[in-house]
Amino acid sequence: MRRTGRTFRRSRCAPASSTTRSPGSASTGRTNLDRAAEFGTLTAEGLAEIRETMPQTSDFPAIVADIGALFGLSRPAGQCFATIWRAAQPPSADDLTRLLGLSRSNVSTALKELRAWGLVSRTRAPGDRKDYFTAPPDPWDVARAVLAARQRRSVAPLLDRLLTAEAETGDVRITSLHAVLSAVSTHVDALAARDAGALARVFDPAAGKAAEGVKKKKKKRKG
Repeated sequence: MRRTGRTFRRSRCAPASSTTRSPGSASTGRTNLDRAAEFGTLTAEGLAEIRETMPQTSDFPAIVADIGALFGLSRPAGQCFATIWRAAQPPSADDLTRLLGLSRSNVSTALKELRAWGLVSRTRAPGDRKDYFTAPPDPWDVARAVLAARQRRSVAPLLDRLLTAEAETGDVRITSLHAVLSAVSTHVDALAARDAGALARVFDPAAGKAAEGVKKKKKKRKG
């Protein structure tokens, strides 16, 4: 009986001592992107392009998350936007979950937030019921959307509260503060209402000169 017991214990230990590696282990040289290509919705070619332009070790999503946080955007939303903006093909929520290592619920909440900010749009491929997400390629369009969302979601409510405080207290200092912030808000609203090219010319005179040069060339050709 003791021999049988020893034999049984050895047979149970044998598999544990054998060398086995999971498909995603480091020794195979496969990355999260490879696993996403195998199980996700993006094609292998699309993921290869993402790998080329934004490696898994890239700090870009974290950088965008930090920038977004300055304007009131959540960090998961910033990470998702960075990935969507640089993706070779529009990713789905499942793709973002795999690429960023976020939970599915965090990605869903982040996508709702990005849509509310006007930073991403939903699209569908023919014959595919799954939603895919795109972002404006022009950074100036992104800036316009952020300015407009910030005004709508944060600045406007603050101005309303200041107006109430002004009416309740009659304090001239509050009146002055409200006037200053209202003037700034009006200016920002005007900027957000411009198209991407016009907004670029406001902040970048060189861009404005280049645009004017293109217009003059077009007029000469027509003439």
